[in-house]
Amino acid sequence: MAFPDLLDKIGDLGKFQLLQNVALLVPIILLTSQNMIENFSAAVPRHRCWVPLLDNGTAQASLPGAPGPEALLAVSIPLGPDQQPHRCRRFQHPQWQLLDPNNTATNGSEAATEPCVDGWVYDYSTFTSTIVTTWDLVCDSQAMKPMAQSIFLSGIMAGAAVYGHISDRFGRRKVLTWNYLQVAVSGTVAAFVPTFSLYCLFRFLVAFGLAGIMMNTTTLLMEWTSAKSRTVTMIFNFMGFSFGQMLTGAVAYGVRRWPLLQLAISVPFFICFLYSWWLPESARWLIITGKLDRGLRELQRVAIINGKKTVQDTLTMEALLSAMREELSGDQATIKLSTLLSTPVLRLRICVSMLCWAHRGHGLPEQDLHPAPDELSGPPLHSGQLPGAGWALRPGQHSGASRDGGIALGSGSAGAGVSGEHLHLHQHLQWRALPHGAKERDSAGRCGHPAAARDQELAAA
Repeated sequence: MAFPDLLDKIGDLGKFQLLQNVALLVPIILLTSQNMIENFSAAVPRHRCWVPLLDNGTAQASLPGAPGPEALLAVSIPLGPDQQPHRCRRFQHPQWQLLDPNNTATNGSEAATEPCVDGWVYDYSTFTSTIVTTWDLVCDSQAMKPMAQSIFLSGIMAGAAVYGHISDRFGRRKVLTWNYLQVAVSGTVAAFVPTFSLYCLFRFLVAFGLAGIMMNTTTLLMEWTSAKSRTVTMIFNFMGFSFGQMLTGAVAYGVRRWPLLQLAISVPFFICFLYSWWLPESARWLIITGKLDRGLRELQRVAIINGKKTVQDTLTMEALLSAMREELSGDQATIKLSTLLSTPVLRLRICVSMLCWAHRGHGLPEQDLHPAPDELSGPPLHSGQLPGAGWALRPGQHSGASRDGGIALGSGSAGAGVSGEHLHLHQHLQWRALPHGAKERDSAGRCGHPAAARDQELAAA
């Protein structure tokens, strides 16, 4: 008797599989939020240099005539290439002549400027805090922001290469339980770290655990489902990625401080860690590794949950031995990377999978396509929610006990990482440089575009 026959006897799409799908769907939803969070927690708000005349109440009160915030902004901050207050430079000395209507040098281009040696003033109207405002990842340090996402993607690639082999040795459920705890602890600690380097370290550990969750969730579901029901099961599970993207936007809309947002998507993994102890281990893995007694108990347990109590008489040690011989004789040939690439069908599927994951990589660092959320034509909190349809793994694929398929997932994660790096190398691209950007800027003053009024708010800050 082969293992698929055992699944048919205990019920391959019954109450147990439904409960298992729901239990494993929740972490997938949260996992997607971890992937997308930096579209919000790493957003770059509008900013300018800190200047005494505007931001030091004592210095402003000592000025004769009490000039308004707009006037003080004009004499303190030069105009940038977009004719808006420069974000990274300030005048060394106030340029009072710029307030003279008869002055011809209206832009102060010849005046001496300096970097923002005293820090920056940020626009907190959209985001109360981000990692950019916390560690001043702007101007000369702006390359550090995409570096955080690159490190995160590297963690996914490394985790995909490691956790597949670990689960072969220690079991799917044990590794999955550890992954939940790892993501919960690392994500929670990341919300309280004092330095950017520690933040990147714990985000790497989060991503490392997320790769294990993705791989072992898929494996555990398919090894408890017969081939004819895997497509429905995996489609239901992959819906969690789209739900997670919608949830991320909703949570980010209500939680504008990045540490609280990080906690909101990390703490629930502690709950996943607790109930994961209820999940049964893969009976297929138990049988193949020779743990027949425990495999028999898990099969009997699932049969009871599915209401198949009458089949317990047929679930004998002899049946499991027969299933073990069937599995070992058919599926346990050693698979190397060269074998995968030399098979035409598998080679095609690996390439398609890499392209799909590369498309997903474009969705993760979407905020790098524009310098500030308020320069978009739509609400900034809608950013990063559209690529949900990009998840396209083949749900009916065969799942044996060997996890050399982790090579394929690792390759796909590499595609996501390379795609993300491609955007990071082009982070200097400004939204205003796109074909429709100039038209929007020209009409900003007439149409009441949010960017047109933002400078007045910054001047009054």
